[in-house]
Amino acid sequence: MKKFISFINKNRSSVIIVIIGLLIRLMFIPITLYVDLLSATFRQYLFVQDGIFRLSNLQELILSGYLHLFNDHLFLIPQTISNFRPQGDHQIFTNALGAVDIFAKSNLSMRTLFVLKFPYLIFELAATFVLLKIYDDRLKNIWLILLWWLNPILIYAVYAWGRYDIIPLLLVLVSIYFAKKDKVWYSFIFLGFAIACRDVYLIILPLYLIYFYKNKHSLISQILVVYLPIYAIDKLFAFLKNFEPNISSSLYILSASYSNSIDYVLYTTISTNDSKIAPLFFIIPLIYLYFLSKKKKNFDLLVKFSTAVFVVFLVLSRIHPHYMIWLMPFLILAIADNKKFLYSYLVFVVAFFCYFALAFSIRTNITMFLPVNYDLFINVGSLWEKMLISYRSENLILISRTLYVFTAGVMLWFLIFQRNKK
Repeated sequence: MKKFISFINKNRSSVIIVIIGLLIRLMFIPITLYVDLLSATFRQYLFVQDGIFRLSNLQELILSGYLHLFNDHLFLIPQTISNFRPQGDHQIFTNALGAVDIFAKSNLSMRTLFVLKFPYLIFELAATFVLLKIYDDRLKNIWLILLWWLNPILIYAVYAWGRYDIIPLLLVLVSIYFAKKDKVWYSFIFLGFAIACRDVYLIILPLYLIYFYKNKHSLISQILVVYLPIYAIDKLFAFLKNFEPNISSSLYILSASYSNSIDYVLYTTISTNDSKIAPLFFIIPLIYLYFLSKKKKNFDLLVKFSTAVFVVFLVLSRIHPHYMIWLMPFLILAIADNKKFLYSYLVFVVAFFCYFALAFSIRTNITMFLPVNYDLFINVGSLWEKMLISYRSENLILISRTLYVFTAGVMLWFLIFQRNKK
């Protein structure tokens, strides 16, 4: 007990920040609902309860274990699913739009939402523990706590949208931790697990390979180590799908995932008379080459270039708002290392929320609060949408998008070209 009290006294600032962050998260957990959360939960519930395999990724498999343990506390999920069972179409759970109204109108919705989102807090606390192990600098750790626990994008993506991307974030942070400690194989193994959860993390693999490069044999070994978790999870999914012979092969999920990623990449293109080209195809390789050209490659440089690659990918791709969370582990570490980077980041966050609120319909963000008061928020959402249409929202989208891209460019400058003044 004395050690615990001593720890609290020594880290009072960090503890206060975490408590404030927890209170904000606990406020959002029971009052916000988005269709993606129901869609994923339905697939998990069908797997746990009926052995019907429709899981999309490793995150859903992990959370299925949680649903199995807390099956008696799910309250509203069985009731909601039963409304669709007579149709005999389990694929409807991949698009659970029809269930949102049923769920939101129930007096059990807020209680059920708390049960569904609670494991995100556990993963986030684990991520915080790993984050604080990366640096031995007390001031940097305070900054890391501040930037993580009061991070509006992270809170929005995980607790408002109800996305389970906190799981790959934890795996990436563990990989970063081992990279900092120069434990190469552990770093590549956890990066492999992160890629198995979200294939987008493949874009930082070339940076890892350049950073840890010694010779051709080590390069091949590192690629194999990264591929091992991906291969093992693919085989596990193939095994689980064998119980349902009518389901397509285990390659379906990966192929669908990669095809979606290609669609994201091809969204922003530069047109010529004869063809179109996605800027990502030459900007990101240039970042790899610039990193390769650096004579001294330290850990901070790896973090900066990883952040830069993600900034380019997310700004120039067609993404959903919650995908911005993929950037957070690297971005937070980069800001903690260079505080001047903070100002452009704050403008970037404001531009991000303005742009996506308009581009993805502000009504979507307002109707997230349907569990609080269904009639109020369904009408307010419709009213806001009509007002924006009358005020030519496409102009507002253009302005916010321009600011969003411009601040991303400023961040790239700080990340790649400006040296730290320590």
